[in-house]
Amino acid sequence: MKILADYHTHTTYSHGKNSVFENATAAKRMGLKEIAITDHGFNHFTYGIKRKYVESIKRDVTKAEDDALRVYFGIEANFTGIDASIDLRKDEIEMFDLIIVGYHKAVTAESFKSTRKFIWRNNISKIFRPSKALVKMNTEIVTKVLRKYPVDIFSHPCLTMKVDMKEVAEVAAEVGTYIELNGKRESMTDEEVEKVLETNAVFIINSDAHSKERIGEVSIPMAQAERVGIPVERIANVGRLPVFKRIKR
Repeated sequence: MKILADYHTHTTYSHGKNSVFENATAAKRMGLKEIAITDHGFNHFTYGIKRKYVESIKRDVTKAEDDALRVYFGIEANFTGIDASIDLRKDEIEMFDLIIVGYHKAVTAESFKSTRKFIWRNNISKIFRPSKALVKMNTEIVTKVLRKYPVDIFSHPCLTMKVDMKEVAEVAAEVGTYIELNGKRESMTDEEVEKVLETNAVFIINSDAHSKERIGEVSIPMAQAERVGIPVERIANVGRLPVFKRIKR
């Protein structure tokens, strides 16, 4: 199996080491047909992009695109609260070609209550096993976000923030959100991947590259996909290009 496109990459605008142009050039060398620039969302207090740079990134994306490669302007937004909020205002949605949403530890929540009940509790769950109540709350937050916003990809599910993957996948299938198999690590266990397979949800395999050398590098998720036995037709960017909510081909 080989991916035709990579929809999760970072640049120097956030946590990446290379420019938009360098990422695009690497994608062309890999023979990819499409790439998305998806720098960290605004509330990531360590690496989040600044709103004042949005137009600059869009210009770089336009310049990087040519007949050999389509380049999309995306964002990896963050879950920010117990009220199913993300760090993207509704009036900002149309600025982006596609929207990824994931959980990150270094995020400013929308309230102190969310910091205490959502961020802190999930961050320590890497040390202490998350409670059933926490998993239930996380699952409710994710499913509400998927229904509230036009989320194209749920990035690295269950990394730090544990959810009921079957319940999330059922909603993802309903609203047309892809479940990511992440190129940097196995964020889901094989059992969690199997839970997704019990639904009609579709996977997407991305590199989550933070350098040009890792564009299109997806050996980790490919190995998991083959081990678990994910059918090719259940992976959106293998052998075909995915259908996104706002992108017209």
